[in-house]
Amino acid sequence: MSNMIDFPKLSVVIPSYQQGMFIERTIRSIVEQNYPNLELILMDGGSTDETMSIVERYKSHFAHISSGKDGGQASAIRKGFEIATGDYISWLNSDDTYNPGALLAIGSYLAEHPEVRFVYGDMDLIDAEGKLIAHKRSVKFVLGVMKYAFLTVPQMSAFWSKKLYDEVGGVDASLRFCMDYDLFVRMASRSTPVHIDRTIGNFRIHPTSKTTNLENVRQAEDRLVQTRYCDVKPSNRAAFAIVRYFYLFVLCGLMIMNGSFMNRVGRRVANNLRSECS
Repeated sequence: MSNMIDFPKLSVVIPSYQQGMFIERTIRSIVEQNYPNLELILMDGGSTDETMSIVERYKSHFAHISSGKDGGQASAIRKGFEIATGDYISWLNSDDTYNPGALLAIGSYLAEHPEVRFVYGDMDLIDAEGKLIAHKRSVKFVLGVMKYAFLTVPQMSAFWSKKLYDEVGGVDASLRFCMDYDLFVRMASRSTPVHIDRTIGNFRIHPTSKTTNLENVRQAEDRLVQTRYCDVKPSNRAAFAIVRYFYLFVLCGLMIMNGSFMNRVGRRVANNLRSECS
């Protein structure tokens, strides 16, 4: 059945720097899928660990490999997308992975729904060893929720058309953390993302990850994105809080509808109990 499908070309950019501990698992999670129309691009920031020696073993799977000093992760992603020739594109950080069959699921859906320009699935949280921490089921997309309350599209589980990406001007290379949030708001404002009920990617949490170490940067860039795109600005604290709480209420409703609300509450309670007991 799958051989009869005209699979769209998927381009995956891997931005990397000093992730030799994880990058082989990232690469293998892509190439072992055997997706029939794949373009793989590595943009490395000049790693001095074992990253490039690992990449060398898989070089036949790459359409392009670059390693050298760059302007940071967002700049590397932007340059990778300038090289990409796929119908649909995404990036996978060098410590994250795809689930088996994920690319075939994405490609099959897009082949059957060519009108869709932006698609996303669910994600799992994993630890440094790859063990499951939690499953995070995504909700139906609502632009106001994304703008004011929560980034509901998991970056490692999303693909979007190259044309849509070009239309909105691409990744903002000045951002260190929220380049996905900024890009996704712009693309979603033009073409509503569609959720598929499939776990696509795994987001790895470990002591050296940005999520662990750059929380202050994330918060500052969140506010910057909201200042750029929200009709009610964060500087208008009272009005912004009202709108934000409204969309948080909408988000809770969406989570109740898809069955993820109580799981999220349970994880929060368990995390708080572990913190108090440690």
